[in-house]
Amino acid sequence: MELNFVKYSATGNDFILIWDKEGNLVKVVEPHVKALCHRQHGIGADGLIVIKPLDAQNFQMTIFNCDGERADMCGNGVRASTHYFHNQTGEKSSEYIVQTPSGKYPVKITDNTVTIEMEHFAWNDNVDLSSLKSYRNKRFLSVGIPHLCLEVDDIDQVDVNSEGKKLRHDPLFSVGGTNVNFYSANGEKVFIRTFERGVEGETLCCGTGVTATALSLNPNLEDGEVNFQARGGVIKVLFKNKKVFYSGSVQQTFHGSVTLKN
Repeated sequence: MELNFVKYSATGNDFILIWDKEGNLVKVVEPHVKALCHRQHGIGADGLIVIKPLDAQNFQMTIFNCDGERADMCGNGVRASTHYFHNQTGEKSSEYIVQTPSGKYPVKITDNTVTIEMEHFAWNDNVDLSSLKSYRNKRFLSVGIPHLCLEVDDIDQVDVNSEGKKLRHDPLFSVGGTNVNFYSANGEKVFIRTFERGVEGETLCCGTGVTATALSLNPNLEDGEVNFQARGGVIKVLFKNKKVFYSGSVQQTFHGSVTLKN
């Protein structure tokens, strides 16, 4: 079967996007996700997303990590998918509703900047983090998916893949484990690096991780803006009227087709 795709980068977090107008491609694509995302033998990506249009301003996302497993939410994936949906449909509207397994998200586009209202988050304060003694500030919360946020002195000295892997599988965080964010504040920016479950390594940017870290820094949702520097570029989280918005630029990098082997 010949499958058309586009490749997107959302601050370095990259995705294969599949347009599924008829709504029948998820089961077709699912067995091939790991191979398609492989950096050496496939197209290469942190994840693959199947986009099913619902109407002119609504669509449904089925999200796969590059290990082939499904994910409930992906902030950068929402940004990339909304930008592609906007271009694909030719709609003049700049506001959309995106349906993910973790809930619906309002999204707004301004040129190549995509902003998500991150409506679904919850603190997991019942998890005792006192054993993580080497980190100054630490919070565990869900932003559609679980995130551990840890403040460090020097972000460049952290072995993200080694430390992240250990914490990702720590029994504290149940069977599914957690994503792990390391951050340090320096002046007007917060520097962040994330070990993502499903990718099982560091990515250049993680949208839900950035949002979780912003919430850790501003748990009372006071109005203001937190600017982040990830390995893939600059992004920001805006707090306004007790609402949380995650914003950054995206770009389509290329498109093509691939033959799916039986």
